[in-house]
Amino acid sequence: MTIFAVVKRLLGFILSIILLSGSLMAQEADTLSRREALKLKLESEQFKPRVAVAGGLVFVTGAVIAGERLTRDGLDAPIRDAIVSLQEDWGKTRIDDFAQFVPTAGYLGVGLFTESEHNLLERSMIATNSTLVMTAAVNALKYTVRRLRPDGSTKNSFPSGHTATAFMGAELVMMEYGGWYGIAAYTFATGVGLMRMYNNRHWFSDVMAGAAIGVLSAHAGYWLLPLERRWFKMEGKSSQLTVVPSAGGLALAYTF
Repeated sequence: MTIFAVVKRLLGFILSIILLSGSLMAQEADTLSRREALKLKLESEQFKPRVAVAGGLVFVTGAVIAGERLTRDGLDAPIRDAIVSLQEDWGKTRIDDFAQFVPTAGYLGVGLFTESEHNLLERSMIATNSTLVMTAAVNALKYTVRRLRPDGSTKNSFPSGHTATAFMGAELVMMEYGGWYGIAAYTFATGVGLMRMYNNRHWFSDVMAGAAIGVLSAHAGYWLLPLERRWFKMEGKSSQLTVVPSAGGLALAYTF
């Protein structure tokens, strides 16, 4: 199977989720309040700019990867050599194994202390949706393309799962909170991608593709929420977990 066929199948899979979720959102708009319908519309409109860029990155990366020699000699190798050379002074690090989860943790936690569009339960559902889509897409490519890692250890380099996880969380933060929260999350996710190359675990094109898949997966997570609201009969119900002062300091309060 060629890389173009693999990328085509992956994008077809994500597109099917987009179309299914979009259809469900249109049906729900007839029964939701005007305010809720407007909120769903705004969420769908947020998709267009970043998802267009992410989809373009997937196509470009796939085309470059198809020419393995061109990729290694003209793009990936020079970048890898420049970054990995820093190891001589600083050595390797495993911080990226843990840092990849920080943006998603921020997505779940920031809403406890500031205003958010969705409560903790909904954010947890969105994050779970996004993670499932991202994991399926990343592993489908890893074990189909079977690209050798730059350190020669295994043939599952493309795309970078750590980077996909980090950028998924960053996009979730950007969509939910925006502003400086989103900028900080994207900065952190970029650092994770750089560390994957610094540790000689991924090529630049692996990281670029992982970032694109992460962004796409975050949007898929939001679009699947209306379907879950129907399954779990959540329309018209509201719940909120908040941090409140207590005699011993701070406490969590859950209202429903």
